[in-house]
Amino acid sequence: MKTLLLFFVPLMATLVSLHAQDASEQMVRASWKAAKAAAYSQTSDPAAVTEAANAMRNVLSRQAASPEDGRSLMASELLDFTLALFKAKAGDYGGAYQSLLAEIAAQKNAQRTLLANTRNPAAFARDVFALHSEIMAHTGNITTLPDSGYNVFDVSPKGGPPSFAFVYEPLGSDEGGVAIEGVAESEQRLMIELSTPNETGLYKITDRAQVIGKRDGVSILAQSPDGKPKLRLSGVSKLIEYKGDFGVPIVHHSPASIFELAIDRGSIVQPIDAVKGNKLDTVSEAESAKNNQLPLKKANLPTSVQPAAPKKVPEAKPAPTPSQEPTSSTPWSVVVILMAAAIGLAGLLLNKRK
Repeated sequence: MKTLLLFFVPLMATLVSLHAQDASEQMVRASWKAAKAAAYSQTSDPAAVTEAANAMRNVLSRQAASPEDGRSLMASELLDFTLALFKAKAGDYGGAYQSLLAEIAAQKNAQRTLLANTRNPAAFARDVFALHSEIMAHTGNITTLPDSGYNVFDVSPKGGPPSFAFVYEPLGSDEGGVAIEGVAESEQRLMIELSTPNETGLYKITDRAQVIGKRDGVSILAQSPDGKPKLRLSGVSKLIEYKGDFGVPIVHHSPASIFELAIDRGSIVQPIDAVKGNKLDTVSEAESAKNNQLPLKKANLPTSVQPAAPKKVPEAKPAPTPSQEPTSSTPWSVVVILMAAAIGLAGLLLNKRK
């Protein structure tokens, strides 16, 4: 009987420990889920969220089968991006900037890009741009973040609120389920999204434009002559027009490879009519070089950018949705076996006593 007891007691202790660990992990996940939901509200408690994020990191580390799997799990949860949202809402824009950099680094370690790490990359990109805009507006540090997957330009009007243009390469070959025709394999689409603040100071995307050019062959320059911001593009072969109430994308060939996009009161003014009528004047390289000497709005703004082709990376594991909670790290088949063994040993003990 002593032998049975020596086996039975540790077995029950292990079973209780596994159950307690699983309950603890479920509590941590519930706490983090609530924190992520609150990240988009107007109230925040950065200290509590930081504690929840650190607890979640520990859970994911225990759950990971390998270091690579751990990096993937961390990236899927967007821990640091959520922290950046909370810090910005609390007015800690320096801390928000550091957390945003940490999230970009976490995605890079998992061989991903920040904008591609969700089920709806276009919508998430706008969340990223709104956060980055708010940080830049309050810190004055207007710069493109390395490895972020996008570039940023200052297009603030003279005497107006800080405004920014974000440029990135959209994923896939469609937009809103509508295929974009006329993009060759040697070309790339570039999305330009304008971020401006509303009356409460919150940033949102107010307009967009798309161009097509040879891969790695498009350069963009921000200018502000007479306080009127514009983007000067070179290497562009096609423009995309959004038509109708549903914004169906239509591709137009451009007779000029160099032209300007004017920024006017929260809108991007494209030379669509001139392109469709083939009335767009071509600009010589010499004239372009001369005009590019116009002063920029910000001295530390990149004068041009050639977006690099994104690396092909493994498909991201999407973060769990409310209807798709992650499985427990405790294998329940083991728990069932342990319970069956415990019941069997209890029966043997009772028979021995009889």
